[in-house]
Amino acid sequence: METVTVKNASGSGYINGNGNGRFDTISWKAIFAGFFVSLLTYFALMALGIALGSSSLESAAQSGGGSARGFGIGAGIWMIISIFIPIFVGSFAASRVGGSVPIRIGRVQGLVVTALFFAFTLSQVGSAIGVLGSGIGSAVGSLGGATSDISSNQQVQDLMDQAFKNLDLRSPPEQVAQGVATRLVQGDAEGAKNYLASQAGITPQEADARIQELKPKVEAALRDAGATAARVAKTVGWALFVAIVLGSIAGSIGGSLGAAVNLSKPVSRADERAEKRRAA
Repeated sequence: METVTVKNASGSGYINGNGNGRFDTISWKAIFAGFFVSLLTYFALMALGIALGSSSLESAAQSGGGSARGFGIGAGIWMIISIFIPIFVGSFAASRVGGSVPIRIGRVQGLVVTALFFAFTLSQVGSAIGVLGSGIGSAVGSLGGATSDISSNQQVQDLMDQAFKNLDLRSPPEQVAQGVATRLVQGDAEGAKNYLASQAGITPQEADARIQELKPKVEAALRDAGATAARVAKTVGWALFVAIVLGSIAGSIGGSLGAAVNLSKPVSRADERAEKRRAA
């Protein structure tokens, strides 16, 4: 490894943390320090956002319309700020405490801080993303015949309530709705007809009339639910992609800037005094 003498603003040499005047590779201690600084900044900004947004949320809830849309846009902008600034601050801090390293090393340290930051924050919402993905899979699977708890879909439930009104069912309505809906999306219209006839005590012909009227509406409701879930997933995916890109840029800039500052100025006056005593 090449030995390099680094000059600070006063012209005196600055020895790196290992005392041998060499450029190090990335410092994991510095990276973890920067990571915790980024989390501290993130929590502070999120708390500030909650405090400032409470009044806006109240007015948006009361007025609705444009105020609600404005609040949503403001919340999105604040979320981007709450990601960009903490990563920048944490990456800058990591490079500053890491000693004199090349700017390229500072940039890499910033990207590692970014990765740790997203690994932590995304783990907190991982369950929500998992639920969303599960919901999409359930909706798609329902159309293919793999259904579970179909009657929990509010649109389907409303359709069932309309179809089963004035019927004296032997089992609870929710159970009958589940049985009919499951058979319908599995393509078993005959089974749905016979099941409804036995549960409602009506003739197969009467049950068939209700089923034929209900079937296209249930399929349309499930398609709408699947399309809505897919749109939400698409929005979440793009938002996450933009956040990661912006965060990576912030980490790269912060790490590079911290390294650049270290190359021209020691981290503290104490470092400079210690280095002068060494030189003497």
